[in-house]
Amino acid sequence: RAGLGYQRLPMLMTWVFVAAAAVFLMRARLRVTVHPDVPADELSRFEGTLLVALWVLVLIHVLLVAINLIWSPVPAWDATLHWSIKPRVWFALGEWVPFVEKDIWLANPMPSAYTDNEPNYPLFTPLLQLWTATLLGGWEPSLVNLPWLLCYLVLISLFYGATRALGGNAVHAALFTFLLASLPLLNTHVAFAGNADLFMGTAWLAAVVSLLLWRQSSSVGWLACLLIFACTCILVKNEGLFWSAALLPGLLLVVLPRKLAYVLILGAGVVAGVLLWIFPNDLPVAGHTLEKLRLAYRGRALAPTLMSMFNLSSWHLLYPAFLVALLLYCRLGRATRAALEPLLVVLLAAYSLFFVLFLFTGYAWGAVRFTAVSRINLALVPATMLW
Repeated sequence: RAGLGYQRLPMLMTWVFVAAAAVFLMRARLRVTVHPDVPADELSRFEGTLLVALWVLVLIHVLLVAINLIWSPVPAWDATLHWSIKPRVWFALGEWVPFVEKDIWLANPMPSAYTDNEPNYPLFTPLLQLWTATLLGGWEPSLVNLPWLLCYLVLISLFYGATRALGGNAVHAALFTFLLASLPLLNTHVAFAGNADLFMGTAWLAAVVSLLLWRQSSSVGWLACLLIFACTCILVKNEGLFWSAALLPGLLLVVLPRKLAYVLILGAGVVAGVLLWIFPNDLPVAGHTLEKLRLAYRGRALAPTLMSMFNLSSWHLLYPAFLVALLLYCRLGRATRAALEPLLVVLLAAYSLFFVLFLFTGYAWGAVRFTAVSRINLALVPATMLW
């Protein structure tokens, strides 16, 4: 925006400034009180050995996906069609040029305008590849995907730190961090990098964690983080708006009395349903119009959607374990249930939107053909594992 072009020094100065500001805010505002029921980590020899073994397994996963990422170019399909064309063009030209819809480009082929499969998608992912290529000094088809490896490390660190801050001991946190880091489709999105879903899952987990730590500490800093990462979800992908909206039920449970919160949550659901009937069909919301979504029930997408969660090997046994956890949740004490309730309500709201997307819109084909349902689900998986 300042017209500095794509040069290393301005970008590095900007990143150093942002990093310094983040460290300052963390030290000043983000105070976390570890759950009082968790004793200090006094690990036995067996527990210490197990802890080391779990982190070795996590490190092996990181090394394997890193090797594959470095050897593999930007893959085809969504990674190329939706994301990497823009940064490739911008890097080649050395300046920002607009991308427009295909019909506009064909009707008025301006030399300064380009087109791709989704010209109106957010620029979060393309800018990451552009900045990486700028720092490398050339467009390396595999190394421009290094931000995906860094995001994988951020996701692992964030998940482990959140589990510790919310009450888990070191072995407990490392075990579930390994279970997250070893999920097959998550590994695939790093090894064959290029899609934005990994960033979406990490940003949404960061927003969820900020909500829970704000509830625990009442620190204004965590509330600020909640707002920042909720906005980040919108910047990563268009549907990030809906995942951010799914945070609202949990927010209501934190700030309002329980009964009043549930009344407002149910009322919001009814209002959303009414708005679908009165909204103009051509009004775009999160990059889509009702006319494009073609709202109607598509029952044949239900079985593939459930199969992607419970039968295919994308998520191992995460969703059967989630159902078992729900049964155990009903048997917990009132105080423990109250601590877990905001995250559970957020997840239920998000999965409700997830099923609406694949059962009631034209995107049902993404479930029937198994082309999008698991990829979109990646946004919710890290927070599901946390619960």
